[in-house]
Amino acid sequence: MTILSRTKKQWIVTCAIMIVAIVLATAVVLYVSIQNAGFEETEDSFFSSPFVTGKKVLVLIAHQDDDINLAYGVIDAFAQAGSEVTVAFATNGDVGGDTDTRVQEAVKADALMGAARDNIVLLGYGDRIVPPFFLCDYDLVKENESGYTQTYGAGGIADYHTLVFGEPAAYTRANFEGDIRQLILNLRPDVLFVTDTDDNVDHVSVSQSFDRVMGEILRETGDYKPVVFKGFCYEYAWHGNEDFYHSLTLKSAAPTWLKTSYHTAYAWDERVRLPLPNEYLGYTLRSSKLREVLAAYASQDAVAHENSLLNGDRVFWERRTDVLWADVAATSGDASLLQDFLIGDTWEAPLQNCWMPDAGDINPEITFTWSDQQEIAELVFYDAPEPAGDILRVRVTDDSGYFIAYELPDGTGEPCRLQLDGMTTQTLTITVLESEGSQIGFSEIEVLPVRELQTQWIHLLDSDGDFLYEYAVPAGQAFELLLYGYPVTPAQATATVVKEKSGETVARIQYDGKSFSIPPLPKGRYRITAVSGDCTVEAVLRVGDSMLKERILRRIERLADDLL
Repeated sequence: MTILSRTKKQWIVTCAIMIVAIVLATAVVLYVSIQNAGFEETEDSFFSSPFVTGKKVLVLIAHQDDDINLAYGVIDAFAQAGSEVTVAFATNGDVGGDTDTRVQEAVKADALMGAARDNIVLLGYGDRIVPPFFLCDYDLVKENESGYTQTYGAGGIADYHTLVFGEPAAYTRANFEGDIRQLILNLRPDVLFVTDTDDNVDHVSVSQSFDRVMGEILRETGDYKPVVFKGFCYEYAWHGNEDFYHSLTLKSAAPTWLKTSYHTAYAWDERVRLPLPNEYLGYTLRSSKLREVLAAYASQDAVAHENSLLNGDRVFWERRTDVLWADVAATSGDASLLQDFLIGDTWEAPLQNCWMPDAGDINPEITFTWSDQQEIAELVFYDAPEPAGDILRVRVTDDSGYFIAYELPDGTGEPCRLQLDGMTTQTLTITVLESEGSQIGFSEIEVLPVRELQTQWIHLLDSDGDFLYEYAVPAGQAFELLLYGYPVTPAQATATVVKEKSGETVARIQYDGKSFSIPPLPKGRYRITAVSGDCTVEAVLRVGDSMLKERILRRIERLADDLL
């Protein structure tokens, strides 16, 4: 009995050890699989295109973590292509956090994305200066919520004003805008990515001050015309849709906020979409580089936002810097506001940057005058973002007396585009013919020159318009893929479908101007490559693949996150 009991106990212990070992081994296998559930490498000429190579890039944001919100993947793409990326933080993030910690986290996060410590700039202004600088007198010294009144460095990095001028700057609008101006003129970046207005007062302050400064620089320099992209740190990023687990296809940023929230000057279908480097793409959050980058901001619990942040594209709006700057006059109101580069409305002062005629001006007129003849392609009207009044119809007259009557769509603040197809004139007069409401006006009128548009990159889209990297489709069933291009989608393109293992070409398809019509394909893995001019993009087609492994890994990861 003793021998049998001892043998039974040994057998139980052995079984328990084996079970624990199996469980641990399974856990390790699952953990490794979840960490390595990335997409296959695919070719994309965007990442070696002239757009990203050999450039000076400035990312201008308010807080440490906004660099990720605005430009994760973007910083990486430029840095990997040999461009020099500078990341400038307007504030030290000193409300509700330790400044040294936040700056040290920023250095770590930006290094992971490819921006060197020497290219981290701290303007050194305080968090939550209320009201924001753009609503203050130029020389009024402000105090932020933490009690600071002048710029200072943190995390071993001196503030920008001290580096340039040898002493800190008082918290004034003049100094804030002056430092932004000095930074831009010193760097003369080729490409800028800048935060726009949302429900954070510091984001609004950076956006408004940058726009004003950039307008002044563009008018004064004449030859400096960088590419400017404005984007949002909160609305489809930090506070974006938690949509990662909704589909195995990586969803694109979604416009749930645009019509109802803080900024009405952008149309969603005019957004610029940038692809993500491969290391950010995966079927699990842990297989994306974004997890590692977010983890650098431990004090902000940034990882908690990855479900909202990880999308298949990065979204911006291009602000044209090749505007035909003119002498602008009006029968009443401040005509200078019509060409100041400021189109953003804010909840603090929605009409501050708007030209508005006097109440007694029955037929308001605006006249643009240049020193010589200009060839004009387009007028872009930004109606004042105020429901109390709308401009409904205008007449546009050139210096020969030729005119065009133009009906503006319902006044929402979105751009209203009038194509002039190369009108040549030295003066342009805009007469308000019809309006409604007591407060009418324009936030901005852009006069844009003729320019030849050449596609700089393309990307395949699924039928929902999401950027395509890997795509599961049924076997034996035809389907369509769409095409995106910047700054214009090409009219012509070809696509080749190749069997992944054998390299056999199974289909060649012409783009019909709307889509690629892909014929039914047998079960298997394929590569589809779309080509237009110098632009190439590739995606993986998983035909007839139930993707059970990916679904299981994703479900386990989500369950683990819920439990933890």
